[in-house]
Amino acid sequence: MSTSHWYPGAAFTLPDTFDLVIEGDTVKIATLDPLPFTLYKSNEDFFVKQRDFEFIVQGGSFAFSGFAGQASGTITVANDSQPPVN
Repeated sequence: MSTSHWYPGAAFTLPDTFDLVIEGDTVKIATLDPLPFTLYKSNEDFFVKQRDFEFIVQGGSFAFSGFAGQASGTITVANDSQPPVN
């Protein structure tokens, strides 16, 4: 993770390194339950929007923005089904 800012008392924060697991039409972000894609073009270009956050992967980078805080960084694709996030 390149940058992050988490608000005090946040119920969820991303660790410095975490996995994205893509299965069918869902993605598991770190320890969260699988979430449906809002927009999916490829394993390296997708968008997930939930009530309390947005998670965008595009062009080798990710951005998280939500009630808990904000984070961004790069992704490294290990294989077609699981791009680890740095």
